[in-house]
Amino acid sequence: MPPGGARTRAQQMATLRQIAHSKLVSPELGELLESLRSLEQDLPYDSNEASLIRVSRRQYQQAVQVPASFMATLSAHQAECYAAWAHAKAESALERKTFAIVRPYLEKTLALSQELANFFP
Repeated sequence: MPPGGARTRAQQMATLRQIAHSKLVSPELGELLESLRSLEQDLPYDSNEASLIRVSRRQYQQAVQVPASFMATLSAHQAECYAAWAHAKAESALERKTFAIVRPYLEKTLALSQELANFFP
């Protein structure tokens, strides 16, 4: 990636994550998963199909608790954090102190992780 492309890439990732999250938490998907409950009960518990329905329902129930805007913010930060890490890694090859480059990103990662945890009481 070009050196100045990290910010644009982060914005792209945030937009895509927000769109994907909005689709994941759509009421239509929730209704579809509920309609599959009877099929799930008819299937053997350990079948791939029943497991897929259970896992999908669990993911849906977790996802609806988190706003799409927060997921976009988190995604943008993750992309920026990765770019900072890649820069620090390249700098470490030159034997410079590089933790200072990544530290503010790691602090924000921790803060966002705590904020994400607060969505799940």
